[in-house]
Amino acid sequence: MTTLVSINSVAFSHVPGWYEVEAVIDYGFGPETCPYSLAPDDPHGLAPEIRAAVEQWIADGKPVAQAVPPPETPLPPLTARQLRLGLVKNGISLAAVESAIENIPDPVDRETAKIEWEYAATFLRDHPLISQIGAALSLTDDQIDSMWTAALAL
Repeated sequence: MTTLVSINSVAFSHVPGWYEVEAVIDYGFGPETCPYSLAPDDPHGLAPEIRAAVEQWIADGKPVAQAVPPPETPLPPLTARQLRLGLVKNGISLAAVESAIENIPDPVDRETAKIEWEYAATFLRDHPLISQIGAALSLTDDQIDSMWTAALAL
């Protein structure tokens, strides 16, 4: 049986009327600290019990943190065409990328990077290879994000 053990913290959510709660919940295997997004008037699961605990928390004068910022939305993937055109439009040659890949010291990592570069149909902004090659080309995360955003229109 799932039970609420305690509340560790309460914060306003970026969604009006919601709370972000750090709760200790026992799912039957021992207590675990868990994040919990509490929606207003949610009658399901532990929500009524957590709501009562949050109301008691507030009544007791315990601190409620400011709104939790919304989660970052990842940039959409780029096609291989968009990525390559975006690089060229920013003065980065494909040969420079291939050279950066050739300079990866670990042979397995290097071969993996070659396969990703040559055969991936799409690229994700948060893929480790993007940051690794960006760093090898002396690009900051902000520069990569800016180039990525511009390449989405290509």
